[in-house]
Amino acid sequence: MKIAAFRSGRKRAAAGALLLGLAAADVTHAHAYVSATEVNAGWKQDIEIRIPHGCKGSPTTQVRVKIPDGMVAVMPEVNRSWKVATKMRKLPTPVRGEGGVMITETVDEITWSGNTLPDNVFERFVFRATIPNEPGRMLWFKTIQTCQSGEHRWVEVPTDESKMGEFFKSTPEPAAFTRIVKPSRPQYPF
Repeated sequence: MKIAAFRSGRKRAAAGALLLGLAAADVTHAHAYVSATEVNAGWKQDIEIRIPHGCKGSPTTQVRVKIPDGMVAVMPEVNRSWKVATKMRKLPTPVRGEGGVMITETVDEITWSGNTLPDNVFERFVFRATIPNEPGRMLWFKTIQTCQSGEHRWVEVPTDESKMGEFFKSTPEPAAFTRIVKPSRPQYPF
């Protein structure tokens, strides 16, 4: 039992190290990114998209994030510096939410606007969502960063996730991502 747990822990550590390595390998390619490299399957979690610079010196004026399929109960965090707007989409099949309420739609996109983010500082754009119960799946957050002059379209996703290293080395504007992992414990003790 201890050996199996040790091996499982080593696999998770190796996968985490790979994701951290990809995220930190070349800061010039990691512009719009999710602060956590892993999220727990089925948990309600905060997702933080970070925008660490503007567009060639021009300040950021808007950030738009596309929510991946399967995420429900999406709620942007209050940010008194930015106006927050959401665009909804219908779910193909309703899902049961907290308290047995049937959820028939979810947030499709979140847009933060109405402020400027200077080129030399970073900002966190946070929302909470229920993560799909799909361990091993990558969640890609396509993000469009609009500046006073120009924009970055962090929307590229790999066609083959087994070649992530190659993808990040050759893609100038990859989408922000995180991997869903099997939790080691329930989110709540009840």
